[in-house]
Amino acid sequence: MSFRPRFFTFVLPILWGTIATFSFRYPGDEYGMFFVGSLSGLWVLWLFPRLHQGVSPDSIFPVVLLAGVATMAVLGYLLDLLRCSRVAFVIIWLAAAAILLAYVLGSYPSYEGALAKNGSPQAYVLFAANLSLLLASLLCLLITAGYVVGRRITGRPLH
Repeated sequence: MSFRPRFFTFVLPILWGTIATFSFRYPGDEYGMFFVGSLSGLWVLWLFPRLHQGVSPDSIFPVVLLAGVATMAVLGYLLDLLRCSRVAFVIIWLAAAAILLAYVLGSYPSYEGALAKNGSPQAYVLFAANLSLLLASLLCLLITAGYVVGRRITGRPLH
């Protein structure tokens, strides 16, 4: 068995978890950029509201990290099942990250103002990288699923 069929299943959670861990070190203002960038794992706090009542971000981080890694593994597994293109995924991810980064930085009057609000350029880059990883996964999942369904409806072979 080759590594190809399970590429996204392993790479997405590892990549997401690594970026989330670094993002936690550069969280932005009041951990806002970390939590928004970590939507893949943040859902667990809505599902179990008592996890975050009266606790520090340090105690929430492992739960968000575990939930996010699990979520990205499921998305990766689905992308592997649909045989999503790695090249298309990387292009969409990097383009989404660049657009998101430009949008967020552009929402401030100046670069210095953005840094004054969230502390460091790393906070912005890591936020954009992690949130766009989720966006690229969902977009690729929809596009690839649409392609597969369209090919099956028309009776054409997939490859």
